[in-house]
Amino acid sequence: MSFSKAKAIAKTLRWHHVGFAFLWATTFSALLYPSTATAEEMLAFKTLNLLCTIGAVLALVAIVRARGREQFGPRVAFAAGLLLAAGASLFYTGFYLDVPKLPFVLSSGAFIGLASGMFFGLWQAFFTSEGASRTAIYIPLSAVASAILCFIMQPLPLGGTIVCSIAVFPVLASVTLYKAIAEIEPSSSEGSSCTDMRGAVRDLWKPVFCVCSIGFVWKLASSILSDASSSTLIFVLAGFGAAALVIALIELFSVKGFEVLRSYQVLFPLITGAFLLPTIFGMEYAPMLSATLMFGFEIVNLLLIVTCAVYANERSMPSIYVYALGLCPVYAAMVIGDLLGAHLSSAFAHDLSFVVSVLFMCVYVLSLTMFLVSWTRQRKRGRGDEASDDDAAHRVGPATDRERKPQADTSGLSAADLEEAWIASLASRFGDMDLVDPLSQREREVAALIVRGNSVAGIAKKLFISENTVRGHAKNIYRKFDVHSKQQLIDLMNGE
Repeated sequence: MSFSKAKAIAKTLRWHHVGFAFLWATTFSALLYPSTATAEEMLAFKTLNLLCTIGAVLALVAIVRARGREQFGPRVAFAAGLLLAAGASLFYTGFYLDVPKLPFVLSSGAFIGLASGMFFGLWQAFFTSEGASRTAIYIPLSAVASAILCFIMQPLPLGGTIVCSIAVFPVLASVTLYKAIAEIEPSSSEGSSCTDMRGAVRDLWKPVFCVCSIGFVWKLASSILSDASSSTLIFVLAGFGAAALVIALIELFSVKGFEVLRSYQVLFPLITGAFLLPTIFGMEYAPMLSATLMFGFEIVNLLLIVTCAVYANERSMPSIYVYALGLCPVYAAMVIGDLLGAHLSSAFAHDLSFVVSVLFMCVYVLSLTMFLVSWTRQRKRGRGDEASDDDAAHRVGPATDRERKPQADTSGLSAADLEEAWIASLASRFGDMDLVDPLSQREREVAALIVRGNSVAGIAKKLFISENTVRGHAKNIYRKFDVHSKQQLIDLMNGE
């Protein structure tokens, strides 16, 4: 994405577009375990939280499948907010008051998990509806905003944190989601077929596998090296904040963007090297390892969220289908990492050699992931496929369009830049045509977007102009080409 385009999109940014930050700030920083919390209570809360998040996402999938279309009323945002507020209330009741803890801990985990799943799925629908360019900005900026909120909350007293988690953040999360859902244009697209989903599995399994691997290792190592000290929390939040900032900078200023697989390859030596800190220099470096794992996981996790939204947008698939396919395995891997880490930690709590062995097992898992991804790429190339696997999940447009224009060099482009490349190629073709009354630069852009199948509203959003202006340009384009409809213009271009 060019800086000028990012700047133009940023001008259209509204505060509620980054409202995802209020949910993240609640789950990352507002819900703090007290020093009296036992490992069993924390494990019960985290496990049920993640399982209910998966359940909520799958419930949204079932609803969309039953309706045959993905469309939610804005008021559902307040239901998710109420669940989040209720879960936060139960959390502080169970962990901080002198009451039977387990029922409140389990209830809070279930409520917050259900709320998180609803927020995740509904926000993903909004991100998908906004298109690749805006998605690449909204998600990283939401992460940056949530990191800022997390650090602002650190010096607050317990009473201030409780107010934020029970009242302030759930209300703001609901209001922002309500406004975002209200902006989604109704879609007439039907649910995806089994063929569509098989294609999505084929395209997305490798990035999902990479994120699952780091998520599993992060949870496993964190459980083995568990430390409730404030320094550990600061290190972990620093890792999250750094990841959010890196993704925002990449998406705003990188020409080609960054993909999950490429990020994993870059992060691999950093993460595996971090495992040497506690094993060689001592366990006092464990917080730095946790921070590094958090940093690596959040980078690939945020990129996967962007990838799923862009993939659903470009293929007109229900966003919740792609989100469930991409993120539910990640949540499941995190649950397994938590449970396995808790079991090993309780069984070998004071065996330093065993802890070191587990850490090296984590390095082995990451190395195995790298090998499998690299091996499948080489195997694909060995069969003579010309297209890079890294770009398979980010190709734009139907296959016929790609086959019709083999001269376009799309290797290494992100989804947003790939779309821009196609538009630029089409606009150039319009400019090269020998017309009595040539198209203006803006008319070329509008014509290219029309041929790409964009609606009037979609073109207005992408070019930051009004719908009436788009209609005026379209009228001039049809007149200059002596055609009378969008289909005639498309047929004219296909006949070139």
